Amino acid sequence: MADRIVRRLRFLGRLGHFARGLVYLAMGYLALRAALATGAGRAAGPDDALRWVLGERHGPLLVALAAGGLFADALLRFVEAFTRRSPASRIASAARGAAALLLGATALRVEHHVRRSADGAVVRRSVAWLLGRSWGPRALVAAGAAAGVLALFEIAQGATGRLKERFRRRSMGRRQHEWAETVSRAGIAAHGALLGLIGWFLLRAGLEGDPRKVVDAGGALRRVERLPLGPGLLAAIAAGLAAYGLSQWLLVFYRRD
Repeated sequence: MADRIVRRLRFLGRLGHFARGLVYLAMGYLALRAALATGAGRAAGPDDALRWVLGERHGPLLVALAAGGLFADALLRFVEAFTRRSPASRIASAARGAAALLLGATALRVEHHVRRSADGAVVRRSVAWLLGRSWGPRALVAAGAAAGVLALFEIAQGATGRLKERFRRRSMGRRQHEWAETVSRAGIAAHGALLGLIGWFLLRAGLEGDPRKVVDAGGALRRVERLPLGPGLLAAIAAGLAAYGLSQWLLVFYRRD
């Protein structure tokens, strides 16, 4: 019974793929523009990327669709978490649901023109509160370590081609399928690299007790840009994030359920 319910709700996942594709294509474009052209703006996280989309043609409609798609995906993941049998699968589905819910809330805030706090001030205040609890530093270290493990898992998927979400071979030609797999491998590896950076800064914040170490996705990309050979590294990650966004859109039409 529970499995039938999940199968009937699978279409919600496709809405989530569309929404994530929009966010990461915008992030990749803005990061690539920042890496290749001086004074062309800065690398952006999901919030700033959606604000950029909002200012483009049909932007309000696209951002509204992204918010709806992410909330729909969150619903699917929470239902999956409730129906999964193994604890690990339940935790993974719940984590995906929470991530979709947070990103959907970001899209909704952008769509309603709610101003964002400067440079992650809300996040840093939340982390400062957390560090003030006796268990807070350990929680941050655990979160950073978990993000690092997931990042390694995604990078390994990209390196080996053992992707969790695959394409239907019968719906694509051989060359199209190979191209889609290549794009997906590059995208998941880049997403893992970005997640690993965020996890590293979380880990440092917990170990050093300094909330200023915590950065969001946009902050992590801007830290990369300031490294030696930073623009080149940022351009590579930006291309990977755009590939991740494109792979999400391909999954809308060709995902193997």
